[in-house]
Amino acid sequence: MASFKSIALFFAIALFLCSWHLDDGPNDNTVSRGAMVVAMAEYGTMCIDPWKDLTGDKAVIDGHYYCDKAPLPELVMVPVWWLARHTGWKGPAPTDMRPFDLLRMASFICASIPFALIVTLLWLRVRREHAFTSAALIAALPLFGSFLFVFSGSFLGHLMGAAFLLGAWIAIERAKPMLAGALCGAAVLCEYPLALFAAWWFGGYLLMRDRSNAKRMAL
Repeated sequence: MASFKSIALFFAIALFLCSWHLDDGPNDNTVSRGAMVVAMAEYGTMCIDPWKDLTGDKAVIDGHYYCDKAPLPELVMVPVWWLARHTGWKGPAPTDMRPFDLLRMASFICASIPFALIVTLLWLRVRREHAFTSAALIAALPLFGSFLFVFSGSFLGHLMGAAFLLGAWIAIERAKPMLAGALCGAAVLCEYPLALFAAWWFGGYLLMRDRSNAKRMAL
């Protein structure tokens, strides 16, 4: 079993590597998310009218514009940005340009940290089940060579959703269905298509329960 020190060191190295570049570029997806965070933290509204011309990813309701993304990553960032603003660490986000500071901060919290967590959990699994001396390489190379790494520096919902989904799978393995359901729900609130995994696993759970009940009745 790896010590806390070695786990923390592995996580820190993975986090450093995946947060080397934090995306603050002109991306419709990230700007839409960032605009919602600023609107809620600074103006107390979900309306992103001041930034509507900066992104194509938006919904229109009663003549006002809103972010059309799954909300959990943005909601995670609202108190963070509120604190940064009210402590004077960051100035107000401009309405005539993209909130670059927020995008970089959100990329680190909502993408880099979840990616490093996923890599660390995989490394621990490989060490525990196979005892490979190269467990770090086996865990890191497939992920750092995948599109997950590409997204690990951008304020998107992919990595946070994947981390919650991995947590749900671990909870299923440990026979903790309530925890698994909660984590699946959090994953869906990061990326709506992840509901397919939740539905598949729930269907499997019901099937296994029915088979178990049938066996008990037969006995």
